[in-house]
Amino acid sequence: MKDLLERSSLEYAFAQEKRTDTGNDQGSIHHPAVFVFLGDLTADAIRPIAELNEKKWDNNAGVVYLHVCSNETVQYPNVVSFRIPEPEQADKKTLRKAIYDQFYKDGQRLFELNQTIRRLSNNVSEFGRLYSSFERIHISVITRVDDPLNVLMSEITLLMQTIFALSFKVVQSDLYALIREREEGEGFGYAAAAGFGFLRELETVQDAEYAFEAELQVTGEGVRLPVVHRKSPLFDLVYLLSDKKESGIATRNRLTDNYEIICHIHLLKNRNVRQVPDNGVETYNNTMFKNQIMSQNARHAYVTAGFFKMKRPNQAIFLAVVYHFYNSMLAKIQSMGNWNKREVLELFELDPPSLDRLVERIVPDDDTLRGMTALMHRPVRFGDLKRVTVKEAEAMLFGDSCETYFQHNFVEAANAQLDDLNMPELMERTILEIMKRKPGIGLYSLYVWTDENNKETGILEEIRRMARETAKDLEEAKAQLELLYQERVEEQTFQRVPLMDKTNTRNFIRCFFARIYGYKTEMLRLQTRLSLLRRYETELARIHQAMSIQMSALERLRLQLLDIVRENVKQADDYIGQNVFEYYQVVTREIVTELETKRGEHFYFDERYVGNVLELLREGTTEELVRRIVEVCKRHVLTAGPFMESFEQELLQRTNVAVGYYDRQVLTKDELFKELYNGLNQNAEVHLRLFHYTQEHRYEERYFFGDTESEFLHYALRIDEASRTYKLGCVHETGRSGIAKLHLMGGFHLEDVMYCRNAQGYYDRYCNEGYEFHGVSAERLAAIR
Repeated sequence: MKDLLERSSLEYAFAQEKRTDTGNDQGSIHHPAVFVFLGDLTADAIRPIAELNEKKWDNNAGVVYLHVCSNETVQYPNVVSFRIPEPEQADKKTLRKAIYDQFYKDGQRLFELNQTIRRLSNNVSEFGRLYSSFERIHISVITRVDDPLNVLMSEITLLMQTIFALSFKVVQSDLYALIREREEGEGFGYAAAAGFGFLRELETVQDAEYAFEAELQVTGEGVRLPVVHRKSPLFDLVYLLSDKKESGIATRNRLTDNYEIICHIHLLKNRNVRQVPDNGVETYNNTMFKNQIMSQNARHAYVTAGFFKMKRPNQAIFLAVVYHFYNSMLAKIQSMGNWNKREVLELFELDPPSLDRLVERIVPDDDTLRGMTALMHRPVRFGDLKRVTVKEAEAMLFGDSCETYFQHNFVEAANAQLDDLNMPELMERTILEIMKRKPGIGLYSLYVWTDENNKETGILEEIRRMARETAKDLEEAKAQLELLYQERVEEQTFQRVPLMDKTNTRNFIRCFFARIYGYKTEMLRLQTRLSLLRRYETELARIHQAMSIQMSALERLRLQLLDIVRENVKQADDYIGQNVFEYYQVVTREIVTELETKRGEHFYFDERYVGNVLELLREGTTEELVRRIVEVCKRHVLTAGPFMESFEQELLQRTNVAVGYYDRQVLTKDELFKELYNGLNQNAEVHLRLFHYTQEHRYEERYFFGDTESEFLHYALRIDEASRTYKLGCVHETGRSGIAKLHLMGGFHLEDVMYCRNAQGYYDRYCNEGYEFHGVSAERLAAIR
């Protein structure tokens, strides 16, 4: 059930985002793009980044992905894996150097890498029609600083640049270096040392004097050609992204929070601007940004970023609506038992007239009783009968033949009818027929009506009372029968004819059958009635037990749904997720009330909606019931007007849902916008801890992603226009279901990064212990100052 809700809520959230983002006039990239995931530790990033690109870019089908790995491959559209196995003899001490040495020695593997990159280049060319410009290509290299395969960063990047340069005039490469600062597991010391070693290599390749030449191009005939890089930094920009923010607070989802940053930076630099807004909104300029972060001595600087998005918490909204709809249905179920006992007894055909009719069908009728007159009797003179008791007269005339006849033709016949009466089946048919006639009757009605403690509408105690009265009547009838048997024949009322002895005997016999066996027949009816009442009592008690189980299941489901909603709302951002439960309780109630007005107050139980709850619970699980409720909410609730509001309008109404009409605490639109603005600023803190990073080195640009026509962005772009110390721009996206903010900060160097300072001690010690972290001599690498 939880999986069903999770899947359904995610589907709804995705559909809502897709719906609200429809018509986005800048949801595409301008130039072709290639993402290179370098190392096994980046495998977890491939699918999330590809999925984010699919959501953001109309022409995402033309984006290709290369995963360079040692063993872990990822299956996903447009993802190509290339394996560089770790050397068999290498251990941790020499692993990075061994990978480097093997790469240069293994000519066959190098040829296969050439082939793979050329295929990627051909694949990109096939998607040329998807792009506005085909002169430039963007290569985004993503690696974990502690991944051993990034010892080949320069070789793989430059080989790609060389091959892609055959098809594109400009090849621009960026590096996204992911840093895991949180200490986890026994391998942290080695990871920190390896990470620092990689950063030394990074400092080297980003130097303005960095040059490279090696015969890395290999043809099918084994001919090698050089890959040459003239003096300049290897990457256009290098982004360092950690799992801790500048304040030292851990990011919410470890390194995965950085995947959104990577996608939005790429979109910022490579977006397809079809129409420049004429409202003065600033746009990103990569050249200007690079110049601003460059130090006075022209030393290359690094960049980090932060990102936060506020969007309608669609998943939490979906779950809240499901819960409130279910709760509304449950309340309706619990209101259905308000009938009086007489009405309920009539409904179940357990009222006295209905019981009498059933008894009459079971007990043989008067025709069968009249058939007793055909029984042969002994030739006894009336004169011998008139002074004996009725009981003695029966024995003199019939012996035990009358009793045998009655037992067989009445008692046994009635018992056979009772035995053929399958009470559970009869009751089930009755209940189904009632539900057809009265849609409002359901689970809770059966539960309260069969509750022996329910004095108001419970019929179980009424059935028991009727059974007690019938048992008392039966005992009285037995006593009365004994008195009738003790009366004398001459005291009986029947026609006597003088001197007609046989006629008088026949007349007595007819009187005897009518009075004694007619009375016994009435007693049999009482006995049958008592048997029926006791069977009904047993069946109603069984139904109550079954309904108790079902009602417990419904209540457990309510509590489970409540826990799921609360858990999901809690996971939403504290501000953006506030009042989801309360606001959508009001919204759902209004929509349900409208449905009740149009479709009837019991519309829930129509087969076009939820249907027969009792039937849905018969399998012993609530999953089918939840599935039906989810479908009803999707079709009839979540399609209503309140779910089509703009992001700002929905948030404003939700924020003020608990505020009374005359309450002065109502949040105005400006106050809401201010809170939104501050929340975006605070949460978009950059993902890197810096050490004594002075303000003079710091250069910042911040960009909103949203609809520039929205009221909030009009407010946000003007609020501190005169005093802000950073560039503020916007990427226009029509119809966005939320607001996102990307925070770029550059100008710092590796010695400013806390991770470098902390990891250097590990690096130095491991080097002293004989560990080799580089493919080339460490003396050839730049020192981190």
